[in-house]
Amino acid sequence: MAAQPNQPARSVTAASELPPAPVLLVDDDPVSLLAEEAVLADLGADIVGAASAREALQRLHERDFALVILDVGLPDLDGFAAARLIRAQPRSQTTPIIFLTGRPGEAALYRAYDLGAVDYLLKPVVPAVLRAKVGAFVELHRQNGIIRRQMQELAAALDQLQRSRAELAQFASIAAHDLKEPLRTIASFLQLLAEHLGDGLDEPARQYLGFALDGARRLQRLIDGLLEYARLGMSEKPGERVAMQSLLAAVIAGMRAMIESSHALVSVGPLPEVAGIPSRLEQLMQNLLANALKFVPHGSIPRVEIGSCRQGAEWQFWVRDHGIGFEPKHAERIFVPFQRLHTAAEYSGTGIGLALCKKIVVMHGGRIWVESAPGEGSTFYFTLPAADAAEEGAPNPDVHANADTK
Repeated sequence: MAAQPNQPARSVTAASELPPAPVLLVDDDPVSLLAEEAVLADLGADIVGAASAREALQRLHERDFALVILDVGLPDLDGFAAARLIRAQPRSQTTPIIFLTGRPGEAALYRAYDLGAVDYLLKPVVPAVLRAKVGAFVELHRQNGIIRRQMQELAAALDQLQRSRAELAQFASIAAHDLKEPLRTIASFLQLLAEHLGDGLDEPARQYLGFALDGARRLQRLIDGLLEYARLGMSEKPGERVAMQSLLAAVIAGMRAMIESSHALVSVGPLPEVAGIPSRLEQLMQNLLANALKFVPHGSIPRVEIGSCRQGAEWQFWVRDHGIGFEPKHAERIFVPFQRLHTAAEYSGTGIGLALCKKIVVMHGGRIWVESAPGEGSTFYFTLPAADAAEEGAPNPDVHANADTK
């Protein structure tokens, strides 16, 4: 039986679904306690009354409160001593406290603020003032609740996304395997058929077999590319210090046959160190260089320039060719998998190389874009995090690998 798709989590950040803000009101006078509760009744808060300091401390031990309104003149323990004990409990170390007192005086006021009070109100309290003060903390508690719920939803969504990506990679791997097996069989038997018939094949038959073999091989490359695209970035995290100069030298050495056969001229400026995954950055440079060598007018010599410049906490790189170019309106399309501007007969390829480049750059936290015009070549730009910025958390804009930015 096919697995059921994961159901999206229902949003629970509506304010109406949040529990009311709990407010602890501490006053030993029953009349004052009732009056204060009546003043705060329309705020939508959960008002919890306590008639003594000990009762208040017990309530604070049992649950969290958005605010404590504390009468200074309590019979068992004065409000200031109670505030010290409140602050001594890990659960209520940062709980806001508003003191209420019938005894004015600067000394008591300073003492209250030394104990971490957020306000100090004289009795009899003006109802509108008390409602406004408490209402601000009730609203703050509500907003914090919404943020906490949103963070929980985001964490759940990220977890679901990771599971979906893992399922996609697994599906792509299974599908690729199931598709490649019959393709290998087809290609193998076509090759055996061509060898078996040998000189018995006339020219049209040789062409037909050649077309069939080329199609099978091209489809195999497409499947391999799709599988690589699906798997890219599944469990890899950028962070290693990578010397782009030596990395590109290794890429050029590996492509020497292609460069020499086309008599290409490849110019490389000074390149920096970045934070990344060496194997993926090697793949990025190889794809961009191969692209620059390939898309030139037939019979012409490719010319490629590669350079970089510092942009804050990033390095901006470019790979510039002097090839056929393309209309600027296609600048986004070419980074989409299998979106080709030319037929396979004109220029070979699977149509997934630039899509892989974009995915590699994005997984490193960078951007990639291109500027081009027909007959004027193309310049591919991309950014990567600087190694020193990634390690120290500070940009170094005075370092430049190449003064030319284009």
